[in-house]
Amino acid sequence: MLVGTGLFVICGRLNRQGIKTVRGNIWKTHAMRRVLRAPRVAGFAVYQRELLTDSAGNPVRGKWEPILDEATWRAVDSILGSTKSRVERKPGGLLTNIARCGKCGTGMIIARKKGTFYYLCRGPDSGGCAGVGISGPRLEAQIRALLSAYLNKEIEAPQPVWEGQARLEEVNAKIAELMEQYRTGLSGSIVFPMIRRLEDERNDLQTEQASFNKIKARKQITFTGEWDDLDLYAKREVIQSVIEAVVIRPTGRTGLYDPSRVDVIPL
Repeated sequence: MLVGTGLFVICGRLNRQGIKTVRGNIWKTHAMRRVLRAPRVAGFAVYQRELLTDSAGNPVRGKWEPILDEATWRAVDSILGSTKSRVERKPGGLLTNIARCGKCGTGMIIARKKGTFYYLCRGPDSGGCAGVGISGPRLEAQIRALLSAYLNKEIEAPQPVWEGQARLEEVNAKIAELMEQYRTGLSGSIVFPMIRRLEDERNDLQTEQASFNKIKARKQITFTGEWDDLDLYAKREVIQSVIEAVVIRPTGRTGLYDPSRVDVIPL
């Protein structure tokens, strides 16, 4: 899930292996979504379907071994929580608006014709010049090959570490310290405004951590099959994590494919 494998694919794998739910049913996407978003997966206690927290606002740990660490669970939860908005922003194609016209700079769109498709510059009524086009399947194959080579080299390099971890731990410790001071007599009018500010910072840090882990996991995918399991949105995120734009130089014949026409702009 974290690398972008859809719930339908995950459920299909489990069902083919004969792995049932705890009630002995086959896996369906709504059940898988509920399981993966449950705080108990990360070892957190729940009360009346809500995450149980202590006096400092920290999640209460249960007495069982978590399946996922907290950072991974939050990353998965953020992905599953944004599925609806992702569907509403359907991009059309793998390189829609990532591929750009080499004449006017406008993001390119897909046009399907005779069993294949092309990336074309938009028409003048949409801000383009309609003067550049290229074979879609061949362009996508070229970008996938370049991406595979780049990511394989990156995976071999030392892996990046999220730089906010120390600050997140510091914020949690400060909240606990303030609550201890409140219990020993410090005024609540001093303690709780400070705690609210720290909680806002903690939420921002946790969101940043989830995003970092999601992109890191997607960069670490292999191209020996896992790429094909990713949905369109996840594939685009992988591409956009390393590529700013794919510029298509004009040519005399729309759709004529020449790899030298493709100029990849890295981030």
